[in-house]
Amino acid sequence: MTVSAKIPSSRSGNATTAGNGGGPIAAPRVVNNRRVRTGGVLLGVLLLVLGAALSGLALLSATRTSAYVAVARQIPTGKQITAADLSTVELSGGQGLAAIPANQVNSIIGRYASTTLYPGALVVPSELTNTTLVDSNQAEIGIHVSTLPSSSLKPGDRVVLVATGGAPGAPAQTFPATVIDIGAPAGDGSVSMHVAVESNFAPVILSLGGGLQLYLAGH
Repeated sequence: MTVSAKIPSSRSGNATTAGNGGGPIAAPRVVNNRRVRTGGVLLGVLLLVLGAALSGLALLSATRTSAYVAVARQIPTGKQITAADLSTVELSGGQGLAAIPANQVNSIIGRYASTTLYPGALVVPSELTNTTLVDSNQAEIGIHVSTLPSSSLKPGDRVVLVATGGAPGAPAQTFPATVIDIGAPAGDGSVSMHVAVESNFAPVILSLGGGLQLYLAGH
């Protein structure tokens, strides 16, 4: 048996359209949302340039050499400094040093060493004085004392030497003196040092054989 159906033309057209996909579909349009932030790029470039400049300055500072005054030969405490006592050295990265620059060497000549200066050491202002520690009527002697009267004792301070071990009831002998230099304390706290005393006192003090105590002047 043959079965046939009559399809209206309007429905037939719709079916055909549905079957073939309704014709070509246009590709979707892509919108470009990409934005170039020129301000951020410039800031990054500036930061890179600044970092490179700072690195260059740091390297230049570390490698830059500066000339300073150094000791050419040992200068005893109290000695007047001459040009022959000094030399110059160049150091890299010496910024912040207390040493005296080489172009100020003339400010040192004629001054006095307030402590013993050793060859090769840089000269610093605290080691210099404008006055001699040993006057023309004085002698410099070395003494050894059991203890210092003050931990802050320094060259130039006025002290009094007191003889110990004298006759019972006899007044102690005293000798005014000026500190020239101070050695490092020994294990028992005793210290060797140099002082300036009146020339006629020097033989007497030396004859005491170390029987001395040291006091600050005025105490």
